[in-house]
Amino acid sequence: MGGTLMFTATIPLVPQTSPGLDLAPEHDTGRTPGILVLSPSMHLIYMNWTARDVCCRINNGRTGKRMNGVLPMEVVEVCQEVGTLMRTQTDPKDWEHVRVRRQAGSVKDPVQLLGFAIPDPDGTDQSRIFVILERLAQQSGTALRQSRAHFKFTPRETATLQYLMKGWTNKEIANELAISEHTVKAHLKHIMQKTKSTTRTEVLAHVHACSSDQ
Repeated sequence: MGGTLMFTATIPLVPQTSPGLDLAPEHDTGRTPGILVLSPSMHLIYMNWTARDVCCRINNGRTGKRMNGVLPMEVVEVCQEVGTLMRTQTDPKDWEHVRVRRQAGSVKDPVQLLGFAIPDPDGTDQSRIFVILERLAQQSGTALRQSRAHFKFTPRETATLQYLMKGWTNKEIANELAISEHTVKAHLKHIMQKTKSTTRTEVLAHVHACSSDQ
């Protein structure tokens, strides 16, 4: 299957030598979020080292045993829910609103999981499930700080982006920042223009790519 791995409830984590899979350098685990990319048929396409590390931490924290070859059930459930939403919402334009948010890990080392659907103009089969895994207990503002400098975001745009990265809706962001939803949409429009993005998911991809390139 060209180096991809069939998605099951006990999917193996990607070995470093798997052909066709792009793993970020192992030393990046402390400063970049975990990223998983899967096909609609639940084949694993991409996993960086941070995702591998975070998955191991979640499993080890729950069982007390080393389970370094299995995706945590919480991650499996996020992927399955995004996949279900992709199948039930037939118009890819509606996928912009497909966001699944979960929390995993332990009280001392919580992990936020964000699942998105990434449409592709060539059809559903070429679309992707995109999952971000972020350890909340460690410094997680690296991507935000670096993207702010790179894209020259204003303070208000940066604040909006901060909550966008947490998977918040426009209404939630507006309530938190004490501004109108119209103003939130205006900030998002400027953020998309600066990152040359057309969707919220693309914004996140550009922001995290900016961090990885530093």
